[in-house]
Amino acid sequence: MYNVMIVDDEPLVRLALHRMIDWEGLGFRIADEASDGEEALAKLRKTEPIDLLLLDINMPRMNGIRLLQAIKAADGLPSRPAAVVLSAYSEYAYVREAFLLGALDYIVKADMDETHIGSVLNKVKDHLASARNRQAAAEPAPSAATIMDRREREERLRSLLAPEAQTRASATGDPPAGALAGLFSSSDDAAPASATSAEAGKERLSTEAVAGSEAGDADGACGSAQFLLPWTVNVKAAVIQLPGEACDDERLGFLRQTVSSLFAAAEIPHELCEVEPGWWAVLASFPEDRSASAIHAKLAAVLSTAQTRLRQYMNASVSIGISRTAQDGGQWRALFGEAKSLAALSYFHGFGSMYYYETHGSRLTEFGQADRSALARLRGMIAAALEKPDDAELRSAWEEVAKHRAAMAAWTREELRQWMTDLLWESSSLLYKRGLRWEALQGGGRHPEEAVHRHDTLDGALQAVRELLLQIRGMLHGGQPEMGRRYSPPVAMAKRILDEHFREDVNQALVSRMAGVSESYLSKQFAKEVGCNFVPYLTNLRIGEAKRLLVQGVKIADASERVGYLNPEHFSRLFKKVTGVSPSAYRDEHCVSFQQT
Repeated sequence: MYNVMIVDDEPLVRLALHRMIDWEGLGFRIADEASDGEEALAKLRKTEPIDLLLLDINMPRMNGIRLLQAIKAADGLPSRPAAVVLSAYSEYAYVREAFLLGALDYIVKADMDETHIGSVLNKVKDHLASARNRQAAAEPAPSAATIMDRREREERLRSLLAPEAQTRASATGDPPAGALAGLFSSSDDAAPASATSAEAGKERLSTEAVAGSEAGDADGACGSAQFLLPWTVNVKAAVIQLPGEACDDERLGFLRQTVSSLFAAAEIPHELCEVEPGWWAVLASFPEDRSASAIHAKLAAVLSTAQTRLRQYMNASVSIGISRTAQDGGQWRALFGEAKSLAALSYFHGFGSMYYYETHGSRLTEFGQADRSALARLRGMIAAALEKPDDAELRSAWEEVAKHRAAMAAWTREELRQWMTDLLWESSSLLYKRGLRWEALQGGGRHPEEAVHRHDTLDGALQAVRELLLQIRGMLHGGQPEMGRRYSPPVAMAKRILDEHFREDVNQALVSRMAGVSESYLSKQFAKEVGCNFVPYLTNLRIGEAKRLLVQGVKIADASERVGYLNPEHFSRLFKKVTGVSPSAYRDEHCVSFQQT
């Protein structure tokens, strides 16, 4: 598998490249991305080796040609990646200069499609394979310290952090803490805080690993892992939780790269792995720090920066739990459990916060102290209210649920999910008695568990349950469920792309390729299902955002650029056509009221 870095200043182009190509099927994986040449060069110095740059020519700060020149002149890069150049320009001069600097091929963005890019990638793969073969013939066999790849390390970490790991290890006589301490290391791109101690540890443990392998140890998986920096002082665990909608491959890759790069830059030895979908564990050591405040400050700085970047560039708010500090590697499972429980507080408080054991640890002891009779009584009230033709009693019962929202913090997430699931199962039984089906409900999924568990926060789940109960009441008393709009998959994807990327240089041709349908088909279906054509929908999104910016006092030219119009005059004409007033008149009329509120 070859590592790819996409370098392009347009997020939508990067997203299109992620979705347009079956990267793994072609033998590649997208390891990182950057928005300009300077960012790419900085990442090339710190990240795992990159085999291929998919590189835009025309970018701010440092364009593609200058990046190729910088790579050619730079010393100390972990790798010298091959390059395929992307551009909206087809002039021969750009092509010639890119090839002179070592680019393997050139793709005009207007010609981007899976077949064309696939053929280019196959050519690149052949080139990289030949280069690897030449390098392997010239180099000695790898040492034990290079055999374990990242996926193998992560798989072992997952098994050791899992609740059943300790039981399994006890049954076989293996010490789980020692195994986990052996797995603990800095990442491939992290610099050790103490070079002398790190090299000594590597040398000693590499020898042990080789010896264990030669002895044919049945438990060699753990033994051979012990060369991975066995620091066991001032250790902490952190857990990063992503909301379910953010768990796509692109965002997960960005999270991995962002967190690893920040820990490496801070010279904090660490291991990072996804323990389960949406939950990432960071195991870190601070061997050179002697005070709890210094450790806290260093870790908080790195994680808060990661949180900010994930919000800015992934449009995802994450929850982070941070364990206490321990002085030996035998407590990793307990530290991980603390951090995960703290991160899970996002279910009650929403995403976007960091929870420290020192300040939020007492919150964990409150679980299990809830008054279960109150919610049991409310469930009975709701069941009785559903039988009434007037919805007043149901709304009154739900107001009682809202009053108990604060008290729900004493329940665990699993207990609350079970309460909501039981409530929906009981309510759905009323439908079946009347020959009605759960599947007719909008947003109910296949069964109540799915309707509840798809939500990452308590407030989201409660809102979904409320809407389902109102639909059930309507069906029970002769009405139909209030159906929200259902979009076909291509239209739903197109609408989501526009909603998230309307500020960028987006057009119907690109969106239709990303949705996997023809431009004419998308145009007809979008108008049919959404109720307006593609361009007016995009225009309304942009003008709506422009209104918000103008009310805040943003200059007209700046507002124009922020919503995707590079020509302020064109923006002003369009704004007046849509709203009936000029941008300046709208700002003058509404900005005063905004400032007075």
